Amino acid sequence: MPRGSSQHRGWLYDPQDGILAAVYTGVETGAVALAANTATTGILLGTPVTPALALDSIVISNLVASGDILLAANSGGNSQAWLRIDSSAGTMDIFGAGTLTAVFSATILEVQDGIVLALGNDDDAAMVLRTTTLAANTALTNVLAGTPVSAATPANSLLISNITSDGDIAFFCVGGSGANSLEYLRIDASANEVVFNEASANIAFRFETDANANAFVIGTDNSLGFGGSASANAAAIFSNTTTRAAATSVGVQTHMPAQTQNFNNASSTLAIGASWFFGIPTWSGNNATLTFTDSATLFISGIPVASTNVALTNVGSALWIDAGQLRLDGQLDMGFWADSTQVAATGTGFAHVVGADTQNFSNASSTIAIGAVVSLGVATLTGDNATLTFTDAATLYIGGIPAASTNVAITNTALALWVDVGTTRLDGVLTSPSGAIQRWGGTAAHATAAGTNIISLYTGTAPTGTIASGGTMYVATATNVELNYIDSAGNAQQLSTT
Repeated sequence: MPRGSSQHRGWLYDPQDGILAAVYTGVETGAVALAANTATTGILLGTPVTPALALDSIVISNLVASGDILLAANSGGNSQAWLRIDSSAGTMDIFGAGTLTAVFSATILEVQDGIVLALGNDDDAAMVLRTTTLAANTALTNVLAGTPVSAATPANSLLISNITSDGDIAFFCVGGSGANSLEYLRIDASANEVVFNEASANIAFRFETDANANAFVIGTDNSLGFGGSASANAAAIFSNTTTRAAATSVGVQTHMPAQTQNFNNASSTLAIGASWFFGIPTWSGNNATLTFTDSATLFISGIPVASTNVALTNVGSALWIDAGQLRLDGQLDMGFWADSTQVAATGTGFAHVVGADTQNFSNASSTIAIGAVVSLGVATLTGDNATLTFTDAATLYIGGIPAASTNVAITNTALALWVDVGTTRLDGVLTSPSGAIQRWGGTAAHATAAGTNIISLYTGTAPTGTIASGGTMYVATATNVELNYIDSAGNAQQLSTT
């Protein structure tokens, strides 16, 4: 039966009926507010776990142990649940026209499968756990609008969407030791881009993979690390800290595969086409003068080094061009004497080696005028400004013989040029403006005039003109050799003939 009291008004049902309700009021004498966790006769039993209540609050309570409370409404003659308080489960369930949509407990708000959690008056933003497969490019009510551009989505996938035109999605945190929110990630729909660290804060990014905590790193100093940690001293570092299988023609740290690049230029001519291009770096310093002893746009420290369980069959190369022409427009400087320590070996040039290899050719049957392993063409020298004079000039210049220094001895007389096997052909003139021309193993041939030490070799035609006194050898044919002495006036005296 409904009844009242001095501390509450409205209506009440007896405890045996299972439901009690009261309105607390400050109008009646003795009425008080209800403190937190306070029992109220016939309404809140035992030691309640309840918040403090103001005057004129409505309390609905079920006093039956494990009894529930259900709110339902009549829809077309059928009752439909909208709210259930399940005391035995410790949850509050929200229904939509009788369908369970969400479950509240002390530790979780559980939105049911397929239920869209919409945000905004117009449901502009949404989250949903899709329990069934969604085909590619398929709209989803309140989640994916229009004709989406999307991949097929497998079952039990979480979809997050903003369906407002040009609406963004952004993620924030209070960063560092400050109290200001920093934007870490923004999906900018109007600009069609994903932006990390829009605030340009001092934030590092690190991507992990299996067994590699630094698969990709963006350091706080604008440095990049691929496969390993970044370094403040370099813009990018490529590392390979993962054990992997080696493969022929695959770079173990960086690999650029053979590929076909298509261009969409109009008909035109470009000065340089390159797969990899290194521009000219310009270096400046913020403080006092910074001096580099040596510098390079590209520097290679050395050849690969074989370590545990690895063997290198042939001598390794620091740079290997497997096919194609090497073009060098600048100067080639082999500064090996002062710059490196090497292990000497017979027949191996300390600065440069052309190996004893077999070269296979794909020509059709034909005759080539000259075949050469190393060829030096005729260089034409021009100047941009006034006349440039070279006192001497050469296509190939050898500064002198090797000089023995600390802990090095040369047994025989050192040579500036040594042809070990084979005929040497000289179509030009062999001259020696100073010193004697000497045959290996013999003695120097001297002219009759003391101190000149000159021998000139002529082939094909007889010698003419005036030269300093010395000896000449004129070879007319393979069987006709004349040895002449020429004095300072150019008079020749035949010494012998064959």
